[in-house]
Amino acid sequence: MAEKYQFIDITASGPGIVAAAFDNQVAYCTASGAQITARICAALRDLIESGEGGAVLERVRNWPGAPLADALPLRLAGGLHALHLAGTEPALKAIYDGTQGVDDARIVAAALHQHETALLPWL
Repeated sequence: MAEKYQFIDITASGPGIVAAAFDNQVAYCTASGAQITARICAALRDLIESGEGGAVLERVRNWPGAPLADALPLRLAGGLHALHLAGTEPALKAIYDGTQGVDDARIVAAALHQHETALLPWL
């Protein structure tokens, strides 16, 4: 992960750019004080890089355009936030409440798998 936000070409696409887009979003959110969104995007980036399966992550990994220009990290983070706000994925509460020491990637992975149908339209 980038230690601090660095400008990258928003129109970049191709191999490796999806994970880089999520890494970029983590750094930007961290620099902007948006720690919760940074945690969500970091968990998503880790799942992308780990090869975690599922329809949502496959669509993300195979994104056909420029993920930053398309706001891909924020779209998926927004979908997860909607699940939290609706109370349909109670486990996300730990992240959104700022609880430390929880496995963000495990929580997010479970939400992605459980709510694929609800999350796919966000992409």
